[in-house]
Amino acid sequence: MCNKYRNKRQEIITTAFAQWGKAHFAKTSLNMVSKQLGITKTALYRYFTSKAQLLAALEDQFQKDWERAFLNAISTSDLKDFKILIKRYYSFFFHFFNENTYYYSFFLKFIHKKNIIKSDNCINLTEKLKILRPSLIHNGFPDDDAIITPVLRYIQFTANFWLMQLFHIDDNHSTSRNCFGFNKKIPEEIIRKQIEKASTYCLKGLIIEQGVAKIDITAIQTQSWIKSAEMLEPDRIFTAFEKVIGERGYENASVEKIAAYIGITKSSLYFYFKNKDDMLHKTIQREQNHFLNLVINRLSLYQSLPEKIYCLMVLIASYVYNNPTMITVLNWAHYQNIGINIPHKYFHEMRKHFDFIHKAIANGHLRGLEEDSWAIMAFIHFLVISNMFSFQTKKNGYTHVLNSIKHFYFLFAHGLLGELKRIKQSVKGVLHV
Repeated sequence: MCNKYRNKRQEIITTAFAQWGKAHFAKTSLNMVSKQLGITKTALYRYFTSKAQLLAALEDQFQKDWERAFLNAISTSDLKDFKILIKRYYSFFFHFFNENTYYYSFFLKFIHKKNIIKSDNCINLTEKLKILRPSLIHNGFPDDDAIITPVLRYIQFTANFWLMQLFHIDDNHSTSRNCFGFNKKIPEEIIRKQIEKASTYCLKGLIIEQGVAKIDITAIQTQSWIKSAEMLEPDRIFTAFEKVIGERGYENASVEKIAAYIGITKSSLYFYFKNKDDMLHKTIQREQNHFLNLVINRLSLYQSLPEKIYCLMVLIASYVYNNPTMITVLNWAHYQNIGINIPHKYFHEMRKHFDFIHKAIANGHLRGLEEDSWAIMAFIHFLVISNMFSFQTKKNGYTHVLNSIKHFYFLFAHGLLGELKRIKQSVKGVLHV
């Protein structure tokens, strides 16, 4: 009887993964599961008392399968070369999720989002990568959390981003409302190329001419940091939308709740917006327009590629620092698998001002193919924002944020191998003095 109960419980978990996965977990209805199993919703409650309990069981299943596959793929017992270990990890990471696309959908919506806000009850991939720490130290990285932690985060964030690109839907050439599509497995040849790309960016960085990467870090930080006075004046409707999304999530942020937060009727809110999606798009577009103007002004101060890239990283970090709620909105939209279409006029305006990335690739100063230029720009944003979510920015303060962004700039520019070389040269310089 006990085995029969466990088997039925496992069948429900498997069915929930399949049924909810088809909807990219945007809809987690118990009716969908019970209907597929051919049982009543009441019968399903004998095994799981609530949807939250079933989701917790899915998370537990994901963690066990991940842990088993991870330990089978990664072993440091006979390997001292971190380059081999990283490539092996990327191969495992990409293949695991390509072979289990429902797991990847679940990972994006529930697990990865939780990692960003440092939940204690879920799998933390960067924490798992501490298995690489002995190899990094053996090869010359100092046994120092201030250096090792950003390295491990960069390894994981690079894997996350370039895997996401495989499933990403180009919103500017598609009518799909989703950010990601998981209907088809990615061909092995494409997977292999993406693994190689991620490994190269992780180990060697993206700026090819390393000597050019010497920049005045302090001066760029001072000039590029966005002050609170430069941020948008609060708008009560947009502020309410951001607050409700931040507190309740996009799915639960109804128009009624937003109207109640403002203190107006729902019909009054509809005077300004067609629906909640329209409100999301206009909120984001308002911030995007303002941020772009700040970017144009700051980037014009610099000529070299490294200066522009570091300037952009500081701009993104400072904008998040001053308006973390807006990034929460973007985070919810992203992990709810909601595509955010950028109007063509605005999209081309952005491309024009970020054309220095495209030119740098064409001139051989930046790794990648010319068609990757927009993805590399997105990669810069992803690295900075993901890192900002790794700690509570306001509590850690301005200095901590800048130190963190500086580490990520060097990793983006030089990769782990270049960063290791820089560290060794720095140590020699200190010893020489």
